[in-house]
Amino acid sequence: MDFFYIWENQPVKRILFFVALSVFGFSYAQSETKSDLLQQDGILIGVHISDFPTVEIGYSKYFYSPENTKMPFAGGYGISVENYFLKDYIMAPKLFVWTNVIGLNFGGSIPWYSNLEGNNSLKVRLEIGVGAKNWRINLGYNIPIYNHGLHHIAQTMLSLNYSIPVTKPK
Repeated sequence: MDFFYIWENQPVKRILFFVALSVFGFSYAQSETKSDLLQQDGILIGVHISDFPTVEIGYSKYFYSPENTKMPFAGGYGISVENYFLKDYIMAPKLFVWTNVIGLNFGGSIPWYSNLEGNNSLKVRLEIGVGAKNWRINLGYNIPIYNHGLHHIAQTMLSLNYSIPVTKPK
């Protein structure tokens, strides 16, 4: 059985792969930093490049290793709303989580797309990319879980996110 066959035809295995990478990255970085991670709250802003223009705004809590650490690490989670400007307006509230080890991001989100007229779609988005403590650039892949009338949501997208700090590091 070919790896690419499994990757394309078994979404559960893709999800488990990204979860395993995220957990490994977090646990390894925790052992390296000895729990000296700094944390901040932020206002998340983002732009997604796909078939249609998309902007995102939300709240994020992110944590990162001090600058003199041997193993740079960052991670975070939050809630946001993606806004799609198509023929019809589509919004997608979502929960997200991400981890970053030595500049490489792994993460995921669960967006719930709706055009506010009864059509909606639930997806799991796996992401991989680059970044640092409060910014990231990711390539995302949407895996459909449920879809009712929103068949034109892009399957892949490039995301640029930045969290504007609103608290001092703790």
